[in-house]
Amino acid sequence: MNIKERIKELNVPSLFTSFGRPVSTKEDFEALKPDILDLFQREEYGYMPKAPDSVRVEVIDEKKQFFAGKGKNAHYRLYATYEGRELSFPFSAATPNYTGSKIPVFVNIAFDPTPNFRQPTTEIIDRGYAVFTVCYKDCTSDDGDFENGVAKILGMDRSDPHATGKIAMWSWCVSRVIDYIYTLDIFDHDKLAVIGHSRLGKTTLLTAAFDERVKFACVNDSGNSGDALSRGTAGETIADITKRFPYWFCPAYQKYAGNEDSLPFDQHYLLSAVAPRALVIGTAKDDLWADPKNEFLALTLTNDVYKLYGKVGLIHPEEIPEAPFKLQEGSISFHTRLGNHCLSREDWNNYMDFIDKF
Repeated sequence: MNIKERIKELNVPSLFTSFGRPVSTKEDFEALKPDILDLFQREEYGYMPKAPDSVRVEVIDEKKQFFAGKGKNAHYRLYATYEGRELSFPFSAATPNYTGSKIPVFVNIAFDPTPNFRQPTTEIIDRGYAVFTVCYKDCTSDDGDFENGVAKILGMDRSDPHATGKIAMWSWCVSRVIDYIYTLDIFDHDKLAVIGHSRLGKTTLLTAAFDERVKFACVNDSGNSGDALSRGTAGETIADITKRFPYWFCPAYQKYAGNEDSLPFDQHYLLSAVAPRALVIGTAKDDLWADPKNEFLALTLTNDVYKLYGKVGLIHPEEIPEAPFKLQEGSISFHTRLGNHCLSREDWNNYMDFIDKF
């Protein structure tokens, strides 16, 4: 598939013209970013809750000799005060022993509560990374109940077309863990990555777009309404996703179900809002529902934004390569592995390979 020809066929809107003012410098784009983020809040994810008044963390338990004596494992509870009300959720952290060099760190917004057996924690530690893990359901449930967890405080009346969806709430919790990490000097804040898979890949992307402390957005198999173009999808559609999971988004998003061509944006706008920080994207050959080709196309459309910052984005051939492949030479990394929809050990290692090189 020729990339330029396919994008032309899809009639994808241009970030450089659709806001009615010229964008030719990084200063122009920085001035445009608030409008991009406002558009996604109004039309897709709902309005992001503001930062809390305060954050504090309580240690629940800590094992200092863990991972064959190479690091420590700890469980915490985070408390945040939001408009005079307190909310909380648990998280865990696996940290290699501090040797005097600052430690690169992941925040994993995960499906599993701790201990997370699908997370290759020992391997992450062996490669010198710390990983803070938040189970998304510990923040608020993955359903239409807006009266539990953080949703009870962060939620808006769902009759408001721009009400906060669950993805935005999970994203808010990730940023609160980053608040805590920023109080700890042993971590390398210039190598802070957020990682998530599927709906939590969407959460990762949204977090990186809004929180500039995220230096590496490791977005895994996020597909529709994440890192894939909505126009011309061969996989999940907006109609599919808003029928099954309307609560992930604001109510206004449903008007684009079966009507993708009327979108005043596409997902490359949100990917571009991460620039000039690193996008680190992974997908799988057989994950057709996520539409790896449209994920690839969306990433190529961010390259002109990275150029404004004097950076090279995704270095790629004119045709989409056959899987498996890994492109990691620019400020954007994209890999397609063999297999299907999961966050695998291979994915984790690809993300760490890129951060190591960067």
